[in-house]
Amino acid sequence: MNPRPFPLLLAAAFAAVALTASAGAEKRTYLHRSRGADLRTVNLMVEPAPDGGLRYSLAGLFGNENTLFTFTTGPDGRPAEFVNTRAGGDETRFVFAPGQVAFRQIRPDAAAIETNVPVDPAAWPDFNSRPDPYLTAHALLRAYDFEHKGRQSFSVFDVDDTGQTLVPYEISLEWVDDDGVVLPNGRFRARHLVQLQQSSAPTWYKKRRGSQTDFWIDDAGALLRVYRHREPYELILQNYSNPAARLDPAASAQGYPQPPTPAPGNRPPPPPP
Repeated sequence: MNPRPFPLLLAAAFAAVALTASAGAEKRTYLHRSRGADLRTVNLMVEPAPDGGLRYSLAGLFGNENTLFTFTTGPDGRPAEFVNTRAGGDETRFVFAPGQVAFRQIRPDAAAIETNVPVDPAAWPDFNSRPDPYLTAHALLRAYDFEHKGRQSFSVFDVDDTGQTLVPYEISLEWVDDDGVVLPNGRFRARHLVQLQQSSAPTWYKKRRGSQTDFWIDDAGALLRVYRHREPYELILQNYSNPAARLDPAASAQGYPQPPTPAPGNRPPPPPP
């Protein structure tokens, strides 16, 4: 497989993409920010999948409507498929099965590439890029056990820095507070989780040991805000409508305060000598 930058690896063959809402679909509008500056506003469609799971669709992340990301989960919440298509004939597809990911890449100027990559059956995809659709996070965060709380460990994987295979690594998720999150229309009740990198992996984005990403989700698992500390990179939901969860309607969204990094005692332990 030829090495390709990850935004292109995950970018790939639709002539013109249009997201059409189906029955039960929900549109969530996110502001994407990179390095403290607004990048663009993008709509995410969330709708039931035919087999009882969920389908997440997002177009326009790269500044036009011809790039489409879709991520589908099964009825058990496990990932089923991740597809990225782009006008011009490119398509990249990941089909997830226990212990294996079928990885297919189609390019108009080259033969299709297909490979099956073995993975830990319990592992989750943790794909990242810049710009970043943050689609696989919807499944990973739902795997957190809120009843038992505390720091919980997960095996995950992403595309490696050659674009040729998938690479595993370990993360932890911890529910750290319920203090709420500031959005454009006020401060809302939210579950704040911190993802910490517990082992490094040779990928392009954020995969160094000790890296941190903060997530705020509502009780239904919807992403309200994401803050990846490395660049930093942010997602902020712009059209949240849940009056029962509003804590302070007068809270200002200007500035979107940066979450703190973990105290030294809460970071991963140093590697063994």
